[in-house]
Amino acid sequence: DNIGKLADALQANGSFNNLSGLAARVLLQGLRPPSPKESPQAGKPAALYELTGQQFDGSDLVANSTITLTVPDETSEWFQLGSDRDELTYTVTSQTADMLAALRTAAFGPPVTFEKAKLLRIEPRRFTLPSRSSGCSTS
Repeated sequence: DNIGKLADALQANGSFNNLSGLAARVLLQGLRPPSPKESPQAGKPAALYELTGQQFDGSDLVANSTITLTVPDETSEWFQLGSDRDELTYTVTSQTADMLAALRTAAFGPPVTFEKAKLLRIEPRRFTLPSRSSGCSTS
């Protein structure tokens, strides 16, 4: 009953309009939702980019390899890709293939150098005393 009231209130003031953006920001910050039971992770938590296919292994791509993104039929009414509307194909150029090959052999772990920290010198507290007195006059 309370959930129904909450859902009605959210619907009435349009709060659902911002819900997907909020969920995306929260999930992209590192929360790991459960993966579908039929996925390789079999219900275990997984990073959002893995679950949505935003990141994939491109280490075996060579010149003239193709990457094709397709839109499922159930979402084709509101989401289109490219001029074909349901498919977008990218062909890997030789320049891109060379960069990917260079990344495969690139060393990870940039050199890090540290400077010696300046040592602190502990000194006793110092107080300054005023050099002139006020309020007393001798006349």
